[in-house]
Amino acid sequence: GSRIARCMKEYFIYKKNYKGTISSTLLAKSLYQKLWDDSPYLLKQLPGIGMVTAKALHSMGVKSFEALAEADPRRIEIVTGR
Repeated sequence: GSRIARCMKEYFIYKKNYKGTISSTLLAKSLYQKLWDDSPYLLKQLPGIGMVTAKALHSMGVKSFEALAEADPRRIEIVTGR
């Protein structure tokens, strides 16, 4: 899947189709990370955070990297159990 998306990106670059280039780049990135770019569990990309922890953080309102940086560490410990 990701090899095909990278091939599509190269093709669109060759054809100077920039919308196609952007779309295929985002597709390749999503396939590589096994996570869509608009997923509510973006924090799953961080090392040590699996789906259970990502869902727990999402339930407490932490849905972005910025929100995680601003969140109270004690509350994160309570919600995630770590």
